[in-house]
Amino acid sequence: TPVKGVSLTFAVADAAPDMSVADAAGRFVVLRLGDRVRVTGYAIFEDSAQVKPAYVEALTAKLKSLMPKAVRDDVAPEVWAGSRPQTPDDVPMIGAAGAPNLFVNAGHGSLGWTLALGSAAILVDEIQAA
Repeated sequence: TPVKGVSLTFAVADAAPDMSVADAAGRFVVLRLGDRVRVTGYAIFEDSAQVKPAYVEALTAKLKSLMPKAVRDDVAPEVWAGSRPQTPDDVPMIGAAGAPNLFVNAGHGSLGWTLALGSAAILVDEIQAA
C-alpha cells in the first residue's frame, strides 16, 4: 500500500506566521507561501487518492489550535494528497539500482526536502565513482 501525505492550503489572515513551524508532537508542519498558509501532515496507508473529511478536519484543528487567527475561515482550503516514497525503516535508498547507469534516490518519506541536499551529494559521489 502506498504511503500518502496530505496538505491543506488556506488563504492568509493577518496573523499568519512569516516562518515555517514544525510541531513534532502533533506531527504537522505549517508554512507561509506568500498569501497562503499550508499545513501538511500524515503518513496514510491507503490506495485511494481521495482525502477523507476526517483528515481535513483534524489538520485544520491542529493548525487552528496552534495559530487560531492565521487563516481565513470564509475560504475553503485547497486539499491535496500525494504519494510519499517511504521505506519501512525510514532509511532512504540511495545508489545504483541494478542496471547500467540507473541510480535511485528515494524513500525519504516525510523528510524528503529535509534530506534532499545530503542525499543528492551522496548520490553524486556514487555516480562520479561509477
